[in-house]
Amino acid sequence: MSITSTTTVSPQIWELIKRFLEEKGLVRQHIDSYNEFIETGLQAIVDETGEIPIEIEDYPLKIKLGKIEIGTPRVTEVDGSERQIFPTEARIRNLTYAAPLHLEMTPNWRTRRSNRNRLHRRFSSDAP
Repeated sequence: MSITSTTTVSPQIWELIKRFLEEKGLVRQHIDSYNEFIETGLQAIVDETGEIPIEIEDYPLKIKLGKIEIGTPRVTEVDGSERQIFPTEARIRNLTYAAPLHLEMTPNWRTRRSNRNRLHRRFSSDAP
């Protein structure tokens, strides 16, 4: 059954919609989806990718991707200092509420003489 402009919606449907909005709100599904992506989805993508091969003649290189971490939201002030920021302050100051995203990467390159592997934790981006 579809609702068109000529269909009358029963009062029970409106009551159901009202109760749903009171309980869940308009954006709850978006917030839940975002939180799930941040908590499990990003790491699943990194795990699925596994490693990135880089084609360099005579120096074959692969970068193995590891654990992804999202830090505490922070702001860089005009003087260059960084500090934690909260959503209300970001909204009032018209700033992006974002947290640093770090990714563990292990470059693996082989030369004729050695095989080098060393874990690095690198800043990747800011996650809004």
